Amino acid sequence: MKAVYYYLKRCSDLSKSSLGGVSPNPLVGALIVYNQRIIGEGFHKIYGGPHAEVNAFNSVSLEDRKLIPFATLFVSLEPCNFFGKTPPCTELIINYGVKNITISDIDFTPEVNGNGLNYLNVNGIQTDIVNVEKPEFSPIRFRNVYAKLKRPYIVVKYASSIDGYIGNGVNSVKLSNPLSDRFVHLMRSHVDAILIGKNTALSDSPKLTTRLVPGKSSMKILIDPHLSVPLSNDFFKTPGRIIVYNYFSDSISGNIQLIKIKNDSNFLHNLLFDLHQKNIGILLVEGGSKTIQEFVDNELYDEIYEIQTKKILRNGIKKPSKIGEMQIIHRFRGDVILKKFINRL
Repeated sequence: MKAVYYYLKRCSDLSKSSLGGVSPNPLVGALIVYNQRIIGEGFHKIYGGPHAEVNAFNSVSLEDRKLIPFATLFVSLEPCNFFGKTPPCTELIINYGVKNITISDIDFTPEVNGNGLNYLNVNGIQTDIVNVEKPEFSPIRFRNVYAKLKRPYIVVKYASSIDGYIGNGVNSVKLSNPLSDRFVHLMRSHVDAILIGKNTALSDSPKLTTRLVPGKSSMKILIDPHLSVPLSNDFFKTPGRIIVYNYFSDSISGNIQLIKIKNDSNFLHNLLFDLHQKNIGILLVEGGSKTIQEFVDNELYDEIYEIQTKKILRNGIKKPSKIGEMQIIHRFRGDVILKKFINRL
């Protein structure tokens, strides 16, 4: 069992190499092991590209290809069994003559969801499931929320003073230090879109870029019900697609799209469903306090990060409430990174 854990953990680690590059498709890694020797490995590298199993089989050397039918295939996720952007991996596995496969997680995508393993069993392949990652670290958590709940996986982030404020309510206040800023930019590079409310746009004019780390800049989302943020705001001056959800207008101008959503109690749910339809798999909510509080109150989050700094504001905009206990995960000089994870599945 120790060896099985090692191989599946390696699959999980491989899968995370493509974080930020394949969403809303799942992060997946695969190993081919013969007589305790890894003869092939691969991961799903880019959205729409070959799956992990394909890359693992293709990595096997010519001299080792004869060993594939006698090897065990380890995959971090149940193989797909339907035609999407690529052919089904179940057929590939059968065609290679593999007789044993061990996976870490079931794929909640409706077309899969156990059917992949059932199809392999019917075709004489022994299948096993061994969970090796806690839910909060599992690479499949993003995809399964997207597939089952019909919304993006939602990560909330804010910075606070040590006395519990996120701003002074008058002008932009810098709280986090440069190391924490790099951590945030890395988070941004891993998601598909970043969302803020109109108050944050008006007070901070954030660019929401990833300039401090290598990686892509994500789509930007603005909740601006009455279209009160002017186009001169720095939020609109960075490249990339921008969506503004509002009550009045549907239009497109250059990289800016206005989307009208009905003004009712389902506003956030309708917004998230629309993002789901647009293949946004992971959403980062950066604020401000009112916007974050609405996500918290509606239990529309999967992870929350608080960057707690040593700065003192004494008054201003209070940080979000009703979040509950959070765990310390990092310390960056004087800043403390707190996290809360909720398993919604």
